[in-house]
Amino acid sequence: MATRNGGRSRAGAGAGARGGAGAQARAGAGGGAAGTRAGAELPAWQLHRVLLHPEEIRHGAVSLSPLNSRHVRDVLRLRRGDSLRGLAPSGDDLVLRVSGNDGGRLRCQVTGTIPPLPEPELRVAVCHGLTRNERMEYVLQKGTELGASEFWPLITERTVVRPDTGRAALRLGRWRRIVEEAALQSGRSTVPTVENVQPLSDVIAAFRAQPRDLMFVAYEEETRPLRDVLRGLRTAGGGESRDVDGGPRTAAIVIGPEGGFTPHEVDSMTDAGFVAVSLGPRILRAETAGTAVLAMLLYEFGDLGGPGVCR
Repeated sequence: MATRNGGRSRAGAGAGARGGAGAQARAGAGGGAAGTRAGAELPAWQLHRVLLHPEEIRHGAVSLSPLNSRHVRDVLRLRRGDSLRGLAPSGDDLVLRVSGNDGGRLRCQVTGTIPPLPEPELRVAVCHGLTRNERMEYVLQKGTELGASEFWPLITERTVVRPDTGRAALRLGRWRRIVEEAALQSGRSTVPTVENVQPLSDVIAAFRAQPRDLMFVAYEEETRPLRDVLRGLRTAGGGESRDVDGGPRTAAIVIGPEGGFTPHEVDSMTDAGFVAVSLGPRILRAETAGTAVLAMLLYEFGDLGGPGVCR
């Protein structure tokens, strides 16, 4: 599996600002407010969503932050009496009704609760070599939608894009906003973490110290297919599939930048417990490879491709 330049993503550009994912969110078509007023109440899963922070929830009521308030008022165009869904940091999601405005902060009444969408049983850390901004943002956005739990941006020997240390905080803040918006758009209450950019050697050391149940590195010179490795894991013990309770719970995948990894880097990773795998005969762009491996793992050991949630 080799990786090349490519991908044109506008990750995070409104990814969740409209509160819906494809066919799942038709809430408030035509501006957002009309579809949620009393007498024309939408099902809870169709409501616009906001990601709540602990300080916004007080004594059974919600006072939205100025940022959330501007989003609800100016982007979603919801008004007094309109309903929305608040993704709580813990516990059930909240069904909210806008009740007033206090100095730029919208007040909301809690009118009901909804169980949050479940997180994948397999927690996957995506360790990805730095690529151009829009391509890295694509990895963050799509990885969050699929169900990644962590992102570790890497600097490798062949990394073309070298980070501007003076803008590191701004870049990390933007990446975290993209992930938060993607979590909101896909209905996830749990927002994946985004680590600071680190050299590959530091990441190898971190996973050597705290290994995951599954650890893979995609490498174009490897002939062992990821498909065969996953099948072997699924059939371990002689059955057609491993018992869910005995399956892996954590995983880490490492994807190189556009130029891939050097043999020395791959040796260092395999010495730390990573398994080098091939992704198949075709050449994949870096951002495609990461989402492909993530999808394969979550299909085999997570909830991707499984039954939907009763709404």
